[in-house]
Amino acid sequence: QRCGPKPLLPPEAEDAIQDWIIGRQIVRHPVGRVEIMKKATEISELIAGRSVTDGWYKRFMQRHPDLTERMAQTLSKPRNTVDFADTRMLFNSLAKVIIETGTSADQVFNVDETAFYKVAKSKRVIAVRRSKNVWTTTPTTSFHMTIIACGSAAGFIVPPVFILPGKTVSLDILKGAEVDGAGITSTPSGFEHGVVRGMAVIFLRRRSR
Repeated sequence: QRCGPKPLLPPEAEDAIQDWIIGRQIVRHPVGRVEIMKKATEISELIAGRSVTDGWYKRFMQRHPDLTERMAQTLSKPRNTVDFADTRMLFNSLAKVIIETGTSADQVFNVDETAFYKVAKSKRVIAVRRSKNVWTTTPTTSFHMTIIACGSAAGFIVPPVFILPGKTVSLDILKGAEVDGAGITSTPSGFEHGVVRGMAVIFLRRRSR
């Protein structure tokens, strides 16, 4: 027989809270102590007419050993939406084009852009014990810098291009750059726009001749 006071919430309610916690982890929106306390209070006010306490939370975690505290790893919304089917379709499409056109390694270039946002703070959340990774989706911030990198399958590397937010940018910023030939430009938002990618396409066409 269990010692101590009777739990404020019935087992069915606590099991429902545990299922909710696990569900939020699955969709990569894990919850922490504050969110769990809020959810439990909503239920307890309906059942018992009062809020749960810190003591309830501690005992709740003890009664549900499958849950544990973890540090969530941040993941942007675009990356959060990619799944295995998307990756396989991209690979098959690229392989088909390369085979049909007989493209050589020095004609295959990979152009990618990476945005550096303001540092997103990691937070402690509750997750299923022994989970390999605990991800959380981060909202898009207002300021960021973009870097465009490009390289060929043959090993040729195009110097990077830095994109800063604003209408103009001083070229003196690159005086301390350690990479020869690096470029810099600006767009109103700091995002890569069609005009910038168009410049890259022109360069690649000249390179592949």
